[in-house]
Amino acid sequence: MGTNYYLIKNFCHSCNRGDKIHLGKLSHGWVFSLQYNNGEYYKSWPEMKRWLKKELKKGGFIVDEEEKPTHDSGIDLQVFMNRVEDSYADKGNIRETYGSFGGNQKLWIGGYKFNNYEFS
Repeated sequence: MGTNYYLIKNFCHSCNRGDKIHLGKLSHGWVFSLQYNNGEYYKSWPEMKRWLKKELKKGGFIVDEEEKPTHDSGIDLQVFMNRVEDSYADKGNIRETYGSFGGNQKLWIGGYKFNNYEFS
């Protein structure tokens, strides 16, 4: 069991809805599985951080699946980045090479695990 994280964009305060982009999942004892989203927004962890900073400046916010999306309940970007990076600390040499996104849809990019499929 783990926690999924999302970026909420174009949030409508009247209807309490917005566009939800899956960022990834953190499960206890595992490294953070980042969502690649077909490379539409970012293609690496450094690019993802830059993209998130831009989206947050435009009014977007990060939530986990446990929270009802409201702009006031968003997770701080630094907290999110720490959760991702801390999950890789002290794991030793866990980096694997999965190959391209053609087969099993998993790839290590710059030392971070990305998945290019929907997962829960």
